[in-house]
Amino acid sequence: FPVTIRCCWYTISPEGVVYKYREYSVHKQLPEDFARTVVNLTKSESILYTVGDPAIFSTNQATGMSIAQQLWNGGLACTRGDNKRVDGWMRLKEYLDPSKNKYFIFDNCVNTIENYPDLVYHDTKKDDMAEGNDHWADQDRYMFMSFFESTTELKPKSNLTPMQELINNDILEQSNKTNTPHDAELGEYY
Repeated sequence: FPVTIRCCWYTISPEGVVYKYREYSVHKQLPEDFARTVVNLTKSESILYTVGDPAIFSTNQATGMSIAQQLWNGGLACTRGDNKRVDGWMRLKEYLDPSKNKYFIFDNCVNTIENYPDLVYHDTKKDDMAEGNDHWADQDRYMFMSFFESTTELKPKSNLTPMQELINNDILEQSNKTNTPHDAELGEYY
């Protein structure tokens, strides 16, 4: 079992404002079961893609499978997150700037809200965060690194192949026969 496994949901308005509207975590649950829960929580929404911590793509010697493969077996396909820590923190910091009003976290994302005050800069790497309780902020960092090519203009990266998009859509269709896209004023869900 992974110690704790997490998922966050985001949406982006047509004006490029990012909203984190849901989070979910569980302690010591099989990745397949976690994936089924995430897919169930998401069944009435249209998801473009899911980003995972690069560590989940490493093969476990005991099982012969990665956590990403186990999530796939549970119906959740993941794209490998970009782990460039400094670039990610800088991009996240820009969106957290209150003068820009570009990133909002819903009140129900309690873990994220509680995690941010615990973040501290690294002692010797001035633009990096110290290792520690940064897991929820890491989720945000992976999202911003995966979706945006620049910090001045919001544009989807073209790192998803058409096959990955088809696989993601196919898994959602198979897992949710009644899945219908959510027609939100805020834009697409990520």
